[in-house]
Amino acid sequence: MLSAPMRHHPEANTCPHHFLTKEVSPYAPGHQPNYPGKSTWSYTDMVPEGRELMKIERILADVRAMLIDIIGAEYALSLDIGMDTAFEADLELESIEFVKLAMMLAERYGNRVDFVAFLADKTIDEIIEMTVGDVVTYIASCLALAGTVDG
Repeated sequence: MLSAPMRHHPEANTCPHHFLTKEVSPYAPGHQPNYPGKSTWSYTDMVPEGRELMKIERILADVRAMLIDIIGAEYALSLDIGMDTAFEADLELESIEFVKLAMMLAERYGNRVDFVAFLADKTIDEIIEMTVGDVVTYIASCLALAGTVDG
């Protein structure tokens, strides 16, 4: 018998920064559904079909607008900021600009998204290789755990 995903405790209203790792599942220990070949979980496992694409597009638009504000509209004109855009290689984001992005994300999503904790769990190499899609997926996961449909 399948059980419902464990709800995020309402008093601890932040997204666990380790949600997308193999070690953690959105299900309580011993209550994971047995799907062959399914070793990791993402927010799409908990979002009704059709809503995840709308949510991803909305979050991507939010993050894109924040990044354009951070790097400047003139510089952004030459870029197509999408899910595969790399923060280091494509946007050349500096550490202070990551701080600004964290502040903007906190302003937009409140304590439902803890971008600082998300970054703190990463190595320098992982941060250098990080893409806009990584951040968008993380935000979507946090919002799904918080039960937020509209961002």
